[in-house]
Amino acid sequence: MSARKATVAGWVALVLGILFVLLQSYGFLAYSVVMVFSYYPEWAYAPLVTGPPVVIGVLFLIDWWLRRRSVTAAPRPST
Repeated sequence: MSARKATVAGWVALVLGILFVLLQSYGFLAYSVVMVFSYYPEWAYAPLVTGPPVVIGVLFLIDWWLRRRSVTAAPRPST
């Protein structure tokens, strides 16, 4: 059994490949929350302005979660 070494390229690929969608979704949801507090005196418009971005962010998170659950690990070679 050979030991695998984590390289910088491997970590970059991990972050960009697997976690990039998750980071984008969290960033988008955080942006939506910040936007709610940015127009404090006009709370009546909050659902109209932030509703669609929040729904889109939640849908991206659900899609990421479902796709992550559907991926199966490759079988390990027998020695």
